[in-house]
Amino acid sequence: AISNELIKRELDINIEAYLNISKHLLDEDLVQVLAKAGIKQLFFGIESVNSDILSSMNKDINDASFFADILDNTFNCGIHNYAFFLLGYPGDVESNEEDLKKFIIDTNSLGTIAISSFIPVAGTPIVDDKSLTDGMGILYERKGDLSNKCNYTVNGVDNSLKIKLRTRDIVETIMSARTDLKVTSKMPYETRFYMCLH
Repeated sequence: AISNELIKRELDINIEAYLNISKHLLDEDLVQVLAKAGIKQLFFGIESVNSDILSSMNKDINDASFFADILDNTFNCGIHNYAFFLLGYPGDVESNEEDLKKFIIDTNSLGTIAISSFIPVAGTPIVDDKSLTDGMGILYERKGDLSNKCNYTVNGVDNSLKIKLRTRDIVETIMSARTDLKVTSKMPYETRFYMCLH
């Protein structure tokens, strides 16, 4: 309804929007209406392309099999795709990281990405709702009184540095393979580290 009203008013505006990567966006007619209304860029918190990890994140949309088709559809309608990805989420495995790397490299309709390693934040469900991490052996400890970020261990082991280094290596591989790809202006640690090396 809003898109149609914007079209009716013939406003010359550019809109950015955060959306779930919903199957509704497979409808080319719907996406063309969004583009005609002024949507120039869509932000998607994709996070992972592994359905089990998406489910463990309590993502409403956890069927990654149609993500590339959605991104292709929005891109073909003239909308820039900006996606956020996360590595090292509790329970994730390195083979999923390889799948994510392949997805980003192969999905030419992705225009901008942000890749970050998992940083738990106090006040979020993953930290505060212990049922989400039951049986994973995860312990969170707030970094200090003035920070909402947390250190964490899995079965007594702090893997955060190893995950950050893997993330940095994945960013380097992706950026080497996709020289057309843009990175976010608020670059996560691993992306900044990669950019400083080159």
